[in-house]
Amino acid sequence: MHYRFTRPVGRLVTSLLFAGLLAIPLSACDSNGADDEITIRGRVSDDASSGAVLGPIEGATVVAAEVATGGEVTTLAGGQATTDADGAYEMSVEGTTRAVVLTATSGSFTTRALIEAGGAAAGTVSAPTMTTETDAEVDVFLAAQALPSAATVADVAFYVTRDLAGRISGGAESAEDVAVAIDAALRTEAAYADERGSSGAVDDAAEEREDAYGSYRVAVFAATTTTGGAAARVAFEEAYSRGFDDAGADVDVQAGAALAASVAAARFDADLTSSAAFDLQRQARLHAALAGAFAVEDHFRAAGVTGRLTALANAREALHVDIAGALTAGAIAGAEDAYRALIRAELATETGLSAGDLADAEAATASARTALGLTVAAATTPALVAEAVATFHAAVRTAVAASLGAGEDLAVDVIVLTSLSLAAGA
Repeated sequence: MHYRFTRPVGRLVTSLLFAGLLAIPLSACDSNGADDEITIRGRVSDDASSGAVLGPIEGATVVAAEVATGGEVTTLAGGQATTDADGAYEMSVEGTTRAVVLTATSGSFTTRALIEAGGAAAGTVSAPTMTTETDAEVDVFLAAQALPSAATVADVAFYVTRDLAGRISGGAESAEDVAVAIDAALRTEAAYADERGSSGAVDDAAEEREDAYGSYRVAVFAATTTTGGAAARVAFEEAYSRGFDDAGADVDVQAGAALAASVAAARFDADLTSSAAFDLQRQARLHAALAGAFAVEDHFRAAGVTGRLTALANAREALHVDIAGALTAGAIAGAEDAYRALIRAELATETGLSAGDLADAEAATASARTALGLTVAAATTPALVAEAVATFHAAVRTAVAASLGAGEDLAVDVIVLTSLSLAAGA
């Protein structure tokens, strides 16, 4: 059963009101702390998914406007420039710590892009090249500002992949519906952290993720090859999934929160087409997989087992590639299965436990997974899903500890984490 949220009235109004603007978020706070004047530079391109010839757009007018917390948009002083033959532009505008919308127009052609909160507060700002993907991100970001989580640019950039952006730009999917699904994932993640006593890490994790997006934005601007851009994307996705850990939360909370987001993405996707739902769930599963994998490595590290960290990192990187490239839910599950098998092998070698004993410990969580599925199916709010996942997490630890016995702390910690991924698609 997939639950459908009631759409807030103000969301569509916000989306229509700002449909002609390109958003660059600068920060959730006011303009204090921003330089009097900063420089924004970037490029405008027409990519293949737009149905036109790939290449730079010359002579486009680019306008910069800041987005306040309530969604009001105001053009920045000096915020206009014209692209050159390479599609490049540069403008000097008043500094702001708020979100900024950059919109490029040339005849009937319009495109936009986002920059994270605080990104245009000082110095020279390198905006991401405007493409179909960045344009769709703006639509989703603006729609999300009317929702409870008020998703950040980093959140939207993580969840809106090229595939999903193509569906939005092509009219097959609604940016508003995508924003609702992302909002549910974010609210569930935050509620889980609250359930585990880490509510204070939520805002800090958001800041860590915005910083990660800023690094990604700069890296993409500087990339001269497709490979360079892809590597920057991988680094951003990894940093995003470590947001809670980097904010000081326990790594197990990080893994559980990401699992909660993944479960919510699958639970609250009723308004999405099946293709868009898969695109979003794939990113949510990737988030849960990476958060869990980093937590596994941290437990090995904390136990002083540093000799296996390279193998664990290699397994995580393979898991990342396989999930990101998966075309079916079965392919995602296969990638997760392969990762779990490798971790069990490494753990067996380290602890002396057999891989079969470790697999049996994972299997001992089956009743907890069944209970989770039933509870989530009946849940009608992100808070209820978060509560269900927190209960599941505790039940998994009890089952694994009973299966492996006393004195196997590392094995228990790690198998609990690998068991969580068995429920990621619940």
